[in-house]
Amino acid sequence: MVLDDTTKIMAEALCDRVARLTGPYSTNGNHLCAMDRLMFNDVLTFVQDSIGKDSYIDLKSGKVVPVAEGLEINLPWLFIKQNPEMLCKVYQLCADKAGFIHSRCRNCWKVVARPKTVYALFQAYEIMEKMGRSGKCGIEERSYVQTTGKLYGCYWYCQSKEAGQQVADEAREAFDSAIPGNTEIYLKQSCTEMELEYGPWSKYQRPEWADLMEREIEDMFVMERATEPIPKCLRRHIVMRWLKFAAEHNDWTFELFNNGEKAIPEIEKVYIP
Repeated sequence: MVLDDTTKIMAEALCDRVARLTGPYSTNGNHLCAMDRLMFNDVLTFVQDSIGKDSYIDLKSGKVVPVAEGLEINLPWLFIKQNPEMLCKVYQLCADKAGFIHSRCRNCWKVVARPKTVYALFQAYEIMEKMGRSGKCGIEERSYVQTTGKLYGCYWYCQSKEAGQQVADEAREAFDSAIPGNTEIYLKQSCTEMELEYGPWSKYQRPEWADLMEREIEDMFVMERATEPIPKCLRRHIVMRWLKFAAEHNDWTFELFNNGEKAIPEIEKVYIP
């Protein structure tokens, strides 16, 4: 069926009114039809997998609300002084599902320290507690980190490059005085996952529609983050995972926590030809 332009314009306007669509009406100079605009604005379609069964849409606020704020049981990290303004799950959603990097990520700078052993990781945790800055430390389960030979990581989150440089200097001094051996410490911008997906920041070009999509996503979620301390039961579970991870990766300092014994005893060899 051939439709004249007037009918198509009327149909698009009707769709806009019913779905409460507010653009965008073009991208890169090309007109977007109602279906394209609907696909762009239907945020729930591409975030529903991330929302999962543990959330619902509150009819009064119109926002996605978690049934219960909590932490995963099998976390690899212990957190130190979480920042309630860092809503990384929302930012990651933008990168993973919506096709752009959230604007706040540009101003996120991470100081990274690489303890070489699980014993040094325990020492690093106490250093981070004394520093009292927002961060986390733990075992590296991400394959793209492990392939570089890095098994443990400490991360401080800073809101500017200058603040990151200051934290890096503090960390350098603290690590050098407490942990023998030159611990690798460096400053980087934003999450490695985003850089792997979108390339370095120096080459990243933010889409012209990203501002609108970002507002749509933020309007959809309750923009809050729990900052309560990690419960003792979870803390102990995470530390146990650290030690099991160390044993699995042949970290000799595991023996310091296991009465000087290896995780798997040496087998008795009765004959070697």
